[in-house]
Amino acid sequence: SVVIGAPDYSLLSSTNATVSTSHIPAGSFSIIPSNLPLINNPNYVVEYESGNLEMAKADLSVTADNKSKVYGEVNPPLTISYLGFNYFDNDASITPPIASTTATAASGFGSYPITLSGGSADNYNLILTDGILNISKASVSVTAVNKTKVYGQANPPFTFNYTGLMAWDDPSSITPPTATTTATNLSGVGVYPIELSGGSAGNYDFILNNGTLEITPKALTATADNITRVYKTANPTLTISYSGFENGDTPASIVQPSASTTATTTSNIGVYPIVLNGGSAANYTITKTNGTLTIIKASIICKADNKVIYKGQSIPTRTATITSNTTYTVTGGPTFNISPNCVGNAGVYTITPSCLVLANASNYDIVYQTGKLYINPKGSGACKIIPALVCVDTLIGDPSGHTYLAKFKYTNSNSTQVYIAAGSNNSLTSTGSIVGTAPQLFNVGTGYFDVKFTSGTISWTVKSYQSSTLSTVTATANSSSTRCTSGSARMIADNNTEESIFNDYLVYPNPVIDHVTIQSPNEITAENVVISDMLGRTYNIGGNYSISDQGITLDLSEFKHGIYFIRIQNGEEVKIFNIVKQ
Repeated sequence: SVVIGAPDYSLLSSTNATVSTSHIPAGSFSIIPSNLPLINNPNYVVEYESGNLEMAKADLSVTADNKSKVYGEVNPPLTISYLGFNYFDNDASITPPIASTTATAASGFGSYPITLSGGSADNYNLILTDGILNISKASVSVTAVNKTKVYGQANPPFTFNYTGLMAWDDPSSITPPTATTTATNLSGVGVYPIELSGGSAGNYDFILNNGTLEITPKALTATADNITRVYKTANPTLTISYSGFENGDTPASIVQPSASTTATTTSNIGVYPIVLNGGSAANYTITKTNGTLTIIKASIICKADNKVIYKGQSIPTRTATITSNTTYTVTGGPTFNISPNCVGNAGVYTITPSCLVLANASNYDIVYQTGKLYINPKGSGACKIIPALVCVDTLIGDPSGHTYLAKFKYTNSNSTQVYIAAGSNNSLTSTGSIVGTAPQLFNVGTGYFDVKFTSGTISWTVKSYQSSTLSTVTATANSSSTRCTSGSARMIADNNTEESIFNDYLVYPNPVIDHVTIQSPNEITAENVVISDMLGRTYNIGGNYSISDQGITLDLSEFKHGIYFIRIQNGEEVKIFNIVKQ
């Protein structure tokens, strides 16, 4: 036989179902031959025997697609790519695997697996390949918050505003950038940059935005100083006080306001404004506060001049010495009154001035000070002043540097004080250097004064009237004169130690300008001393005294001019001395 072609074939599945040979699924099949074409076919009996076909599953590559997203975004859809489908198969032809990932919206920067699991296919072996989800950093905008401060203050804390942080994040989730500025507490008014640098975050890329620090002017108060001046004197320099300077600034650091007033030298007493105008400062806002110039009354002292005459002479014209702390114009007066009633008898009288008339009198305060009229004794009953040396003492370490102390006294037997001015009638001379002044007012009784010297002879000459005769009496002292032993204050023992031996009282100097010393044979305490004036008013010496081996020294510097009595009581013994305060 001759075969002229191929037989036909058919495929039967295990269920004897005919299978299309154009699309054979995986599995086991029977191959059934038929219709073998032969020449003279009728002459042949063809026997067909079935064969077997084993169709294996194809490999199908299933790959999870790689994905990417930004931190904080929701996960993108997870997709799968296939390689190896036959015929017209696609993912609908199989049960696809499931793609999943551990990454969530809150997962941080990094790579996360996309895992495939499950899935099946009748005709394919699924070869699963995982993918990757890459999460990139999000962008966050970090902006320096603009700040302000007042000139001179320390810089404020710098803060930031964040834009782009995820809801579950806050500034504590990152390392913030560093903020710096060139401005310091010394920097002047102006705008300075706040610059950001550095910083880091695991899930963010920073976009840094600088800010500004504005320094504003500080409040500075300029106050015109209140000033007081005396009428008819020039205006003092108008000054200004400041409150609020910083950084060592001074008035020289600014353009100062100017101060002016309407008051002039001739303005009457009263209160006048001091007005501030102008002024500027780069770093300050100046608040100006005006002040006042107060013009007060000028002081006029009208003091009656002391006058000295002898009994029988005419009362001299009374005069006064006028002093002031400014200029003045006298248009009348003063007038004078003498008290007690003076009829020419020897004595001490008070001259009281009054009624001084000045131009623009309302601008002055007039203070009247009395003077003295001394009518010295002359004629019947007049007694001369007798000066005498008491003794000469030795000084030890005296600040004056002198070696000796001459103690003089005088006796005035008249019933009134006698005033003899220093000069030809009352002279204290020496051939060497001396420290001491002879009294000019001789109180009734006995008075004392001291003269310090080193060498030479001291002569004290007093000329006064004995009755109607001008008599001259001189007392002298030198280093050889009678030494102070039992009759005075102190003596020097053979061993050069000081001993105080008193048998009488000494009160000196008299007249007194400020301090008077009392020496006594007994101890004197402040409680034993009382001072009174001619009107009987008493004065307690309080704490104005000092006690030494010289006795007790009283401070009379605040006492007014006049005659005072010092009363000293030791037990039942009472001594009273009158002194003149000059």
